[in-house]
Amino acid sequence: MTDSTTIEKFQRQELQYKFPYHYITHFDEEGYATRFRILNWGLEYLCYQLHIAKLTEKCHPTSILDVGCGDGHFLGLLSDAIPRRVGVDLSDKAISYGKAFHPDVDYRCADIKDLDESFDAVTCIEVLEHIPEEQLCSFIKTLFRRCNPGGKLIISVPTKTLPVNKKHYRHYDLTLLLEQVNSANEKYEIEKVEYVFHSPKWMNMLLTLTNNKIFVFEPHFLRKKIWKSVWNKYRFATERNGHHLVVCLRKI
Repeated sequence: MTDSTTIEKFQRQELQYKFPYHYITHFDEEGYATRFRILNWGLEYLCYQLHIAKLTEKCHPTSILDVGCGDGHFLGLLSDAIPRRVGVDLSDKAISYGKAFHPDVDYRCADIKDLDESFDAVTCIEVLEHIPEEQLCSFIKTLFRRCNPGGKLIISVPTKTLPVNKKHYRHYDLTLLLEQVNSANEKYEIEKVEYVFHSPKWMNMLLTLTNNKIFVFEPHFLRKKIWKSVWNKYRFATERNGHHLVVCLRKI
């Protein structure tokens, strides 16, 4: 019989696996050991992910489908107030991470066109830029078909203020995005258009000075101050400087 001390110690260890911390330490490209990883895009990523999560929750859906969910980070940010959360992606490796990190979410390695379910909300976050031109129309049409009448389709794409990433086919302005949405010939209303995240020069310099290949300097007070600035001051942007375009559409 397992005693209470053993159970307590096991549970304490189990809590550490919210993230597989052993993989933070790793061997670099030259084979040398390092104790940390530098993710310069991390604040921007967390900013638009959390922003869209809050936007989604304000729609009060009882079910949501995240298309191109990757490793499942976005659905993991959503509260349990949305009882039915489904994420689909073509990458089996990504889906395996999602299942490990968020076992309460239904992650599937599947193509959206193979689903026969519909949802109150459908999210497509930073996915359209990965879709080849000849597949866009049918892909967007399928997004609408997975959405219940009166439901919300929330799309996020990188804007033309950023150079096109080698992984992407294109970046967007509102005109291009709506042209592609309209090509699906589906009826909808635009409920919200937002531009999310802009980065002042001082922040880029500060992040480089405090977190680089030579050293990392990130005390709690500084980390707290930077995040407050990002969330309260630099989260909302304009067409001229926003890094991400977010539209919320209501299916008619």
